[in-house]
Amino acid sequence: MKFRDLLIEVFALCFRFLPWKGPTGLLAVGEPGTDAPVLLTGNYRLTVSRVWRALGGTDAQLLVVDSGGINVWCAASGGHLANYGVVEALKVSGIEGKVGHHRLILPQLSATGLEPRVIERNSGWDAVFGPVRAEDLPAFLERGRTTREMRTIAFPPARRLEVGAFWGIPIVVVILAAGWPLFGILGASAGAVAALLVTLGVCIVLPWVPAVGWRRVWTALGMAAAFLIIAGGVWSISRPISGPALAIFGLVGLLLGGIVTADLAGTTPVLGSGIFHTDRFIIEPVVDRCRKTSECIVVCPRNVLAVSGGRVDVARAEYCIRCGACIVQCPEDALQFRYDDGSTVGALAVRGYKLGLFGRRSVPVPDL
Repeated sequence: MKFRDLLIEVFALCFRFLPWKGPTGLLAVGEPGTDAPVLLTGNYRLTVSRVWRALGGTDAQLLVVDSGGINVWCAASGGHLANYGVVEALKVSGIEGKVGHHRLILPQLSATGLEPRVIERNSGWDAVFGPVRAEDLPAFLERGRTTREMRTIAFPPARRLEVGAFWGIPIVVVILAAGWPLFGILGASAGAVAALLVTLGVCIVLPWVPAVGWRRVWTALGMAAAFLIIAGGVWSISRPISGPALAIFGLVGLLLGGIVTADLAGTTPVLGSGIFHTDRFIIEPVVDRCRKTSECIVVCPRNVLAVSGGRVDVARAEYCIRCGACIVQCPEDALQFRYDDGSTVGALAVRGYKLGLFGRRSVPVPDL
């Protein structure tokens, strides 16, 4: 990897809440021939870089479509990566003249927004979902299908550190910029070190700390206390900590805990968003419509659904993150969201309206 590309990837990792657009179009990986697989991804730079590396020595065509510079999962859930964009990319990219087949491999995490049936009807391409993780692509291409392990999302320590960087690095930048003029290099450094250590620590032990509902208050208070202890300890290395400094460190700690826990769960792949109130609704089968096609099962990133008693059932409800992929993909519209008050949100609404900033289905997606 070139040094410039490494810097771009590090920046995209640490400031991933910002859209980071890369170029769109067709990228040749290796020396693809007419039988080379065609894979699709969005134009978030970090994603493109990781998919490229994961393919390694594989000869393939990588079709990068415009996702607004947002990662595939968020872009598909928010309407930035939709069927019409994929169909348009297939028609204008020149891929028809590069390969002798019409099989398109979609990232599984795009199942909240992309529908293979719609793509095939409007483009003639047979679209299938690949694995959740880019590193499983070579094994998937060799097998020709996904396994349950390939379809189930994980949250290993390395990914937890990434979430910690996502929250911690921007906060460190703010603390250094604001604290240096007020408290000098020592005070700013004490706050920055404390913020980074506390944020990384909390993310490393996820998902075993309270991160949703009112219980996240305890996590926020714990972060504030840890910040106060660490920042005060660093400060006291060279001078006794004063009352005003102690009060400011305490205030910053509370602010840090409040900001990070505001939607800490939603920035993980295994916990439902706190802002989106995922504790207030559940996935519910519409029993009389289910035909056991199992398309919902193969796109669930948490292995929640299973065939039981002659129909698909919610076998592990406690693992559901309410992403809606199963609702979008069911050809019989046999799944829906049900809220605590008894109201429901069906397949037509989930397909036609995507999530806005605060989890409302208010972003209309053009129909094809």
